[in-house]
Amino acid sequence: MAVPVSPYPEVSVILSLLRDRDKPAYSDALQEQLFALSRHVEHNLSLSIRLMDAEAERIGFSRALDRIDCGVFVLAGDRQVLFANQTAQDFVGGGLSIVAGRLELGDGAVRRALAQQLGRVENGGAGDGRVGPALILPNGDRSLILQIVPLQTTIEGPALQTASVIVLVTDQAQSCPFSTRPSFATCFT
Repeated sequence: MAVPVSPYPEVSVILSLLRDRDKPAYSDALQEQLFALSRHVEHNLSLSIRLMDAEAERIGFSRALDRIDCGVFVLAGDRQVLFANQTAQDFVGGGLSIVAGRLELGDGAVRRALAQQLGRVENGGAGDGRVGPALILPNGDRSLILQIVPLQTTIEGPALQTASVIVLVTDQAQSCPFSTRPSFATCFT
């Protein structure tokens, strides 16, 4: 006895139950149990496919972020780190840390400025796409420059649906951090 269990019509997946030829045919009760089981198998197969797709998306996104020469944190509105490239992780320590999965800043003034910019994003103030001023974070012997970039659109990827900002991070030794926007020019004057 076999039952199709594919969540997608273009893909064939069959749940098959085999029985010795010498045994009697399946009873109606056993057939109903197999049909009930097949619905669960189809649902779990669908969830597994979505999970694999999300993982492939996450890996691809992480690889793309690793090619960028500045640190990149993708944050939810509550500072939960959804993604961080390797460069961003290398900056963690001193004034920049990840505590319980959230981006934390050691300097009180910079922490308040980040909270203010995140609040602006959460309250819809970033809909115009404007980037706020860069933040300077003391970090031992070198200071870090943080730029908060609000995300204006809803991202379709399941892993990024709660993303609200991207935080770009570099140190002041970088000759031309991020871009030539006026907000960065003020970092070096």
